[in-house]
Amino acid sequence: MGKKILTAEELAAELKLKPRTIRAWAQQKKIPSLRISPKVLRFDLDEVQRSLNSKFQIKTGKSTVLEKERGR
Repeated sequence: MGKKILTAEELAAELKLKPRTIRAWAQQKKIPSLRISPKVLRFDLDEVQRSLNSKFQIKTGKSTVLEKERGR
């Protein structure tokens, strides 16, 4: 099975976020992205998920909260 390369819109749908958030995170280097041309940006789903998993931990309680890892 090959890599799953997605557009910002496709990645946003996978992560239940807005495409605007995906593009902002890519610009801020919060998630890895592939610059195909000056106007074309793509994302490797596996790499993005690994990146997010390493930066955030999931806490459970009354609701699920994503929180930056700071030893909490």
